[in-house]
Amino acid sequence: MKKIKRTTGRISIIGSMLFLLVVLILGLIQPGYNHFVDTISVLVLGQWGWIQNVNFFILAVTTFSFGIGLSISLEKKTISFMSFVFSLIALCIISLIFLSADAVDRTKVQLITLNSLHGLIHLFVTMAIVGLTIPLVIRVTNKMKKNPQFRTLTRYTTISFTINIVAGILWFIFRRYGILFEWKGLWQKMMAVIILVWMGVMGKVMISAKVRK
Repeated sequence: MKKIKRTTGRISIIGSMLFLLVVLILGLIQPGYNHFVDTISVLVLGQWGWIQNVNFFILAVTTFSFGIGLSISLEKKTISFMSFVFSLIALCIISLIFLSADAVDRTKVQLITLNSLHGLIHLFVTMAIVGLTIPLVIRVTNKMKKNPQFRTLTRYTTISFTINIVAGILWFIFRRYGILFEWKGLWQKMMAVIILVWMGVMGKVMISAKVRK
């Protein structure tokens, strides 16, 4: 299990940083894309959309792998509540490849109307991802408090997830009414950075930490 934990730790670091790098570069070269206004999912709708779909797949694999590594580190087993929830989140991310964002997401006046069916499902899937993190962070932080190798990161974890959960809920509310429309893309990316950097930090500990029996 030590080898698996270290491998998943490396995947967590590389996968998280790669996802952010691809989003940044693709957003700069994608014709008509605006990092401040457009969400990450809108990248799929552009000329190089297939690259973002591959990027979503990479993120899903990274998330699944991270869940296994964190479960081994904190639960001392590969299959647990943690790995199960991270697997669900990974499946949600995979579904985003097939359920792309609605093009009207780029039009302020239509943000308060119903999107197409696939766009609406896409929105609910992203909401589910935010919702799944609530019970997950409770479980993770409780286990971290009892683990000397992760204990020092408990407060950091709590703050990171609290910010993202609150910001995520507000993001959906504001999106519904077109509030701060010009910043919704950057807002979403900041939330992604917070969690992906956290995964990278945790991955680093996974690589060096011992598996307690």
